[in-house]
Order: sequence, then structure tokens, then C-alpha cells
Amino acid sequence: MKIIFLYITLILFLTGCISLDINQEIKEDGSSEVEIIYDFSALEEQMGSLNEGFSSFDDGTQMNITNEEFLSCDDYTDVLSKTGFSCSIPEKGVLILNGILLIPDQYFIVENTLFETKYEFDLISVFDLLEIISSEEDEQITQDSLGELMPLNPSFTYKIKMPAPIISSEIGNVNGDILRVDIFDLEDFDSAKVVSIKEKNTLYYILGIVSLFIVVIMLVFLKKKKENSNIKVTLSENEIKCRDYILMYKSQFSKESLSKALVESGVNVSEVDIYLNKYY
Repeated sequence: MKIIFLYITLILFLTGCISLDINQEIKEDGSSEVEIIYDFSALEEQMGSLNEGFSSFDDGTQMNITNEEFLSCDDYTDVLSKTGFSCSIPEKGVLILNGILLIPDQYFIVENTLFETKYEFDLISVFDLLEIISSEEDEQITQDSLGELMPLNPSFTYKIKMPAPIISSEIGNVNGDILRVDIFDLEDFDSAKVVSIKEKNTLYYILGIVSLFIVVIMLVFLKKKKENSNIKVTLSENEIKCRDYILMYKSQFSKESLSKALVESGVNVSEVDIYLNKYY
């Protein structure tokens, strides 16, 4: 009976004593900086109280509870070796894992357009992350096991920082480029997308397009000008030639004779008529 009472007391005392915080900063290239914080400080305090309250029963039953196993980085040797993460215990009851993690393509999509870059991230990837950093298989927190853990009222939070301001999220609280999610809220999601958009500095693109357009217009203008200039030079030479010939011989020959001679010299008939009317 005392043992049953002890376990009931343990469950009541340990409720709400476990805290897991996952912080993930997502980079534009699909890599991410990850920090996992296991906080059992409240658990340790409650266990200390239990030790004091139940150190000995009337029949001599002894009780000694410790949470030392939760605090050892040695339990994460395989994880550290596999991921390259680091492990630290900054204070009693707190264990932190840090490292760089590449996000699988199915969870992170980047779309580039002329004016913006769109980043889409699936929050469900947190369960893959939990699987990677779990020290033992039976300790893994999976999407299916959340319902079993809920009665203990643990605090499981997931904070992500996107590469740009967040414009939409199917779940959680948004503040600029940061999203905070209660992992228990992901229990019934097959996919939970968060989208952020980084606007590009389109001024340079617009200036480039305008500059290119101006250059094309100038080249076309210069080409037309050169063609027109060539035409004017040719006409001027013919006019000078016809003018000098007409002025020299108009007193000696008729228009018909001069016209015939100029045409035979290579001047167009229509031009000859114009110049004869002008200078004869």
C-alpha cells in the first residue's frame, strides 16, 4: 500500500517538472543552427522534496530518489558522434545540445522570383530532429507519443527563426521572423507550413532594365541617323554635280539635252527633273 501511495505521490509531484525547448535558426541555404535545452531543474527540486518527505517509512523502508541520469552528457555520446553536436550542463538540472543541422529538402523549399524570395518550412520536421538527438530509442518523443505524455503536463516548446519575416503560419505565435509553437499542438498535423518572404532590392533591377532600354534606343537612333546622313551626302553630291553642269551649259543647250546628258552620266531621272527646274 505504501508503495502504491509512493507512486501516486511521484506522479503528482513530477507533473509539470519536465521542460524541453528547441530553438532552430533556419538559414537561406537550408542549414540551421539548433539548440535543444532539457530543463529538469524543477524535477530535481521535487525529487529533493520527496527524498526529505519519504526518506524512511515507519516499517524501515528506505527511499532515495535521484535524477542524476538525466544530466549526463555521456548518454549522448552516440548522438554527438553522429551529428557533431556539443553537449553542456550550464547548471544543475539543465542539459543543452548545440549544433548545425541540414534540413531535408522535403521540409524546406525556396522559390526565387524577380522581386522576392519565398521560404516555406514544415514544422513537422521537429519530430525528425527529436529522433536524431534522442539518446535511446525508448526515450524518443514522437508525434504518436504526445498523447501519452500530455497527462504529465510537460513543457515542450519549439521556436524557429526564419530567414525573413513570416507572412503566414498554420500554427503558433508569430513575431517578425520568429515563430513559437507548443509541440503538443502538432499532434494532429500531417503538415504544418510556415512561410516567410524576403523582398529583393528591385531598384537595381529596374535601373538595369531602364538603362538597357535607353542604350537600345540610342543605338537604334544612331543607326537611323547614320543611314539618313549617308542618304543626304549622296543627294548633295548629285545636286552639286547637276547644279554645276546645268549652270555651265544652260545657255548652250536645252533642258532636254541637259536632262539626257545628266541621265547618261548616272543621275536618276526624277532627280534630274528636280535640279533642272531648280537651276535652269
